Order: sequence, then C-alpha cells, then structure tokens
Amino acid sequence: MAKNILRLMEKHGKTRHEICNALGFKYTTFTDWVNAKKYPRIDKIEMMANYFGVSKAELVEEQPAATESDRLLELLQEPYMMEIFDTLIKISPSNKKLILAQIEAIKKHEEAQDN
Repeated sequence: MAKNILRLMEKHGKTRHEICNALGFKYTTFTDWVNAKKYPRIDKIEMMANYFGVSKAELVEEQPAATESDRLLELLQEPYMMEIFDTLIKISPSNKKLILAQIEAIKKHEEAQDN
C-alpha cells in the first residue's frame, strides 16, 4: 500500500503536508503509512481513495508497474509539459544541464519541506 500512496502522491503532485492538512491526518501517522511501518484503518483508506479519486482496491492492492510509454503519456497531460518540451528542444545541451541542475535543487528543497 505504501508504494500506491507514493505513486498517487507523485501523480497528483501532493506532499505529505498537503494530504495531512486536507484529510486531517497526523503527519507522523501518515509518514508511518508511507514508509510501510503501519497500515491505516479502512476509514482512512476510504478517505485517501476518495481524495485521489481512485477505488480502495487501487490503493491497497499491488498495481502493475507502469511502462515508460504510460509514464510519458501521463506526463504529457500535465499542465505546461508540452510547452516545456518545446522549449527544451530549442536550447543547447549545456543549458539543458543547467535546467536539470535547477530541477534537482527544487526537488531537494521540496523534499526538505516534506520532512
């Protein structure tokens, strides 16, 4: 279940804090679920399923791994992604490396905020 929670968090661009605030979960309890240290009660599972717009089964059952093409199609549906790709095509490889470094810095910053 922990993998499914993490997958849905990533898919919806949600942080632990955002989910805890929206659903009234204690951050430490939710973190235990995400780290597979504990398992939530059925009422909490139902709340998360409703929050993510999925069935309880999709939350608790093992899901098949997404293929690279599935992940790419999903990514392309996110706001601004086509514009980002169009821009990346037009810039030099050295500038692409700079952008990647900035993205990594943003990711680290967001991860630090989650902890």
